Amino acid sequence: MRILSFSLAAVTALMLPSSPALAFDPSGTMASIFIILGLGSFTLLNLVLQLLFYFTGPYARSDFSRIHAGISILLPLAALVLALKDNAGIADLTLKLGGILIAAGFALLPLMLRSSARQPSTNSGLWLALGALVLMLPAMIIPPIGIMASFTAAVALRYANDLKARLLAILALIPALSMLLYWIVQKTGLMMTAG
Repeated sequence: MRILSFSLAAVTALMLPSSPALAFDPSGTMASIFIILGLGSFTLLNLVLQLLFYFTGPYARSDFSRIHAGISILLPLAALVLALKDNAGIADLTLKLGGILIAAGFALLPLMLRSSARQPSTNSGLWLALGALVLMLPAMIIPPIGIMASFTAAVALRYANDLKARLLAILALIPALSMLLYWIVQKTGLMMTAG
């Protein structure tokens, strides 16, 4: 009986694959972080802007939707360059390219929405200003969101018909833009002192 249990243990041990210990490989990490956090959050915020612009009327102008799609596709293109430069293999690259393709599809969505977009109403400027104000609040904590808040406030100023909408748009534009500029100055100062 003792020989049987010893043989069984030996056969089991030989059946287990012997592979080396795998250590952490950091290749592809920066691209993954950028795609998941940067591109994912940008795509989510861009979808919110697309809904806002679709229902308030700016997409009724075809040049506005083309400009928005052109600006929105820049981040997926930057992610594509980063993913091609920094990947850990074919499987990693395929996963990253899938996320980039989805983000690029959402970025080009304004080109499809312009044919069925609603026409601007008298309250379009007010709704855009409120959207810019809502985007300005998280921009006080995460300054890059200030880009979208400032962009939305500028569009709201263009579509504002009354003083209330203009004031709300300016109330969103000034803090978001100043926090963004302050953050840029800080980051440039850090880069200059580090290098």
